[in-house]
Amino acid sequence: MAICPMIANVDLETTLQITDPFHPLQDWNEVSGTAMSPTQVGPSGYPVIFGHNDGPSTGNAFAAWDSGTGKRLKTIHLDASSSRLPIFHQDWEDMTIGSCGGGPPPNHATESSCIYLADTGDNRAQGSGQETQRPKNRPYTIYKIREPILNNISDNATLSVEEDVSILQFDYSHVTSPTTFANCEAMFLDHVGWGGDDGSTSNSVGDLYLVTKWNQDKSRILNRLFQIPASAWPLPGQVATYSPFAVGEYSDTNSSSQGTFYDYTWTGADMSLDGTMIALTWTNETHIFPRCPNRTVASTLAMFDTHSCVHYQNPPTGANPGNQYEAVSFSPDGARLFNLAESWDPPKIVTVDLLLLQQQQQQQQQQQQQQGSSHSTRNSNKQHQQYCSGGYYNNPPLLGLDDPIVLEGGGDDETNLKEDREFSSEAGWSTMPPPSSQQLLLLLVALTATIRILFQT
Repeated sequence: MAICPMIANVDLETTLQITDPFHPLQDWNEVSGTAMSPTQVGPSGYPVIFGHNDGPSTGNAFAAWDSGTGKRLKTIHLDASSSRLPIFHQDWEDMTIGSCGGGPPPNHATESSCIYLADTGDNRAQGSGQETQRPKNRPYTIYKIREPILNNISDNATLSVEEDVSILQFDYSHVTSPTTFANCEAMFLDHVGWGGDDGSTSNSVGDLYLVTKWNQDKSRILNRLFQIPASAWPLPGQVATYSPFAVGEYSDTNSSSQGTFYDYTWTGADMSLDGTMIALTWTNETHIFPRCPNRTVASTLAMFDTHSCVHYQNPPTGANPGNQYEAVSFSPDGARLFNLAESWDPPKIVTVDLLLLQQQQQQQQQQQQQQGSSHSTRNSNKQHQQYCSGGYYNNPPLLGLDDPIVLEGGGDDETNLKEDREFSSEAGWSTMPPPSSQQLLLLLVALTATIRILFQT
């Protein structure tokens, strides 16, 4: 449901395993992009989380971890030996996962999921967009990779580019782009295709969105949301070029009345699988934008009157320089957000529990049952109907993993990993440690205030 979630709990107990026997001189302490598998779970029962380093220290490789324990499960390489298909690691900045947009998968990948990996970083362009640090033979590039089934590949496996990878090279030459070059560190996939950002009656599942990053004094003027339609992609083993177009509302004046999207230098992004939430993160904060049915991505993010409905402070890492949070991912059921910071050594997986509409209604029902009334639930539905006036629909079920692929094991052991999480197939996601009395009191106060406002309306 497109209603603003509440932040229920923040957990910092899981440490990401950064050591890798296949990269003994380097490690995974600079993860700048993550993607949560919709179909595979680790030995702990928590989803597999894919991630990649910012710089090329680990070559053309990404890794898979158990998001519940932080244990590294597999390291996966892209084959760079082909002279016909350019595979390189200039500045990998983000990744996302979802629809492949068509074409049969090979026998060692899921039928419906692809990983999109963005080599889109360009720090020199971040000031004005008039110059670039990228060599001419390394254009902005996105790799679409069939999500490998980890049980079917070995650790340190190399994927066949001919079978598993499509390559899209792009530029910022479209008339809607204000600059020739741009730095981009945030990318996400549209899982539902609501609305029509490209001027058509509807978008497509699998459309890709890029959020450019600028110095703070330029963000209000130059921040852009670019769309790459699913139809732009070539088949596996092929290369295509494209000039994405900017969607949304923009101004050439530094107005303070613009929405949240224009205020920050965004470093990571993701959309929930049900399409109802978009998360953007930057160094200090993560913002959540609720999206209603039939509402476009642009109208959810990049309009002067759109704002995030809730945000939270990214936990300080104590590192210098700054926090450097560059990765954010939704859990498959949308009930959690996972953040990672490059500057945390060793890095922590920040797990943020979200209280979604159904849980809010359940708590309100329990409270009202104690008071002998069910009025709050009716008003909660009324509130959501008003919020999503463009296309209200009633109580869709929470998304969960449908017959997930459970890993048999893998990776190597490390003593500082958290191993005590449990997963209940009956309840879905395991619960975090019980909230403190202070957290419960704050939650009760917030719910009481909401109920009073609803009664007044």
